[in-house]
Amino acid sequence: MKLLVTGGAGFIGSCFVRMALREGWSDELVNIDKLTYAGNLENLEAVASHPGY
Repeated sequence: MKLLVTGGAGFIGSCFVRMALREGWSDELVNIDKLTYAGNLENLEAVASHPGY
């Protein structure tokens, strides 16, 4: 299954992305974020090298 996450660089979205990849909820996860004041790519450094991300 593939997951599409919008707003995944924000506080709650990045927590969801990390949890979904850790728990194996999908084979592939695509994250789309506008990266405004609320989005921060540093929130996703832990999963940046994950093969399903």
